[in-house]
Amino acid sequence: MTGRFFALLISTGGHAFRGLVLAVALASLLGTAASQAAPRPLPQFQIGAVTNLPLPRFVSLADDLAYGRVGPGRSYPIEYIYSAKHMPLEVIDEYESFRKVRDWQGSELWIFRPRLTNKRYLRIQVERTPLYQRNDATTPIRAYLAEGVYGRIRQCEPNWCQIEVDRVIGWVETRSVYGTYEGESIQR
Repeated sequence: MTGRFFALLISTGGHAFRGLVLAVALASLLGTAASQAAPRPLPQFQIGAVTNLPLPRFVSLADDLAYGRVGPGRSYPIEYIYSAKHMPLEVIDEYESFRKVRDWQGSELWIFRPRLTNKRYLRIQVERTPLYQRNDATTPIRAYLAEGVYGRIRQCEPNWCQIEVDRVIGWVETRSVYGTYEGESIQR
């Protein structure tokens, strides 16, 4: 491993999904590697009736706590409590002050809009994802990122995103992340 930084960044993100502990334990016991993630294809965008912003679009959790409800209102039951600040979520619908979101596991729930931010983060989906010095797999590796780590998106181009994780900046291939669309370009 070459490069100025070399670290294994591990984060659980404080998010306890059902069955995750068992899945991790089984994967460790069996010695299985995580399968490659694939970026979401660029969708046919619509315009949201409430915000006039594109649907779908990615946002992230603004706080360490957000309630995922089965419907768009505080009177609807809470199905899940999200507790991972910066978790990327895909907004797929909107109603008044609630947004219907899809998380990295495919769950679709409604979250109160103030609990979300338009700041873009991504989630590492593949264990030991290399963080390269540049957007080229032949460049030095700055770090290896653990599955579940969240990185702040600085910019993206087709197949690559430059992110920042714990003040370490580098490039990851988008096939290993959740939080961007295939071929999406992001400039900050």
